[in-house]
Amino acid sequence: MCSGWAIGFAAVKWLGELHRLDPEHPFVVSTAVSAAMTIGSAGLICALQPRLLRSQWASLSPPLDDAWRLFSRALSVAIMMLWTDTLATVLIDSVPQEQQQGPLYQRMLFSVALSLTAACSLVNVRVVGWRRRLLSDATKPAERALVHLALMTELTLGFVVGSFWTRFVVSITNLADYPTLAVTAKDALTAALLTGGAALWLVALGSRSSGQVRRPIHKS
Repeated sequence: MCSGWAIGFAAVKWLGELHRLDPEHPFVVSTAVSAAMTIGSAGLICALQPRLLRSQWASLSPPLDDAWRLFSRALSVAIMMLWTDTLATVLIDSVPQEQQQGPLYQRMLFSVALSLTAACSLVNVRVVGWRRRLLSDATKPAERALVHLALMTELTLGFVVGSFWTRFVVSITNLADYPTLAVTAKDALTAALLTGGAALWLVALGSRSSGQVRRPIHKS
């Protein structure tokens, strides 16, 4: 994860430099760079799979496995950060700095986060189904690359939605205030309440899912 954050911060900073070169089309530049890096990363992760390299370096099998996992996760985190920055460029950063506060801004963040949740959920359902169909008969390198691309898309959509909900939570709490002792205690309480609420929701969702019994379909 640390490697991914380092690569991601470097990529986002590079995007900022590109925005200064073309300030009139920041979203187009960010989208093109993010899409190119996503496709390239999926292909690179697929090309460097340990099972494809074991024939040449059989003695390095365990280190290759560990290095590949680290590399693939680092690239995935970097791609998540790039797409989050890309969407923030057009949805949030276009708002003047002096207006990024108050109830109106908080409602805007809530609307953006809610809309992204709905849109990304619909896309994710499609992508999961597509990946499962590919995974059932993925034998060619191009098909395996598409599987990695689909998985990276799923992770990125979840990360983007979480990032925008985090922006909303930060705007309605004191998480962004100077970290005095009182503020830190409130931050810890806020984090604990959010974590507990999310855990309860996941448990309730899992219990409801496990309690559902599939009925057999009788064909006439």
